[in-house]
Amino acid sequence: MTSRQLSGLMLGIALLSWGGLGYVVLTQSPSALTEALFFPLLFLAVASVTVPGLAWLRHRLGKEDEPGVVLRQGIWFGLAASICAGLQLARMLDAAIVAVVVAFFALLEVFLLERPERWRSLWYEQIIRRRDSRGKGQEARGKKQEARGRKQEARGKGQEARSKRQEAGGKRQDARGRK
Repeated sequence: MTSRQLSGLMLGIALLSWGGLGYVVLTQSPSALTEALFFPLLFLAVASVTVPGLAWLRHRLGKEDEPGVVLRQGIWFGLAASICAGLQLARMLDAAIVAVVVAFFALLEVFLLERPERWRSLWYEQIIRRRDSRGKGQEARGKKQEARGRKQEARGKGQEARSKRQEAGGKRQDARGRK
């Protein structure tokens, strides 16, 4: 999926989530159910709105097309907005806490952008080890089958050689009997 396709999909999700968020906030009375609906809808709304903007910004800056990175960054924005909304609901939000939350997600993203090969290598090494461990069993089975095939082939050649000798022996006896 390209960033352009991802952006289109996220704009559709943004319309639905902002519509749901507006419905919950404007028509429902405050309760545990509305809070349970509010935070996931806020997360989806913020994340889905930021993904197309981030994709455009990456394209404008000349970065390569990586929809996974754009999606991850949009998710960080959505999580930060949901955490800040939850803290505001609990009356614990101030500018310092917002700065800490934003700094945390920014540092996390910088870490992930700087070290992707390390994470990929760890992930792929595990996959390759699993595949190889399964492959070794299949290889061993394949080698056993191959050895069986060679044995059967050798038996077949041995039987062919015996039958040829018997035919040759029979021809010799026929030739002796005629003399």
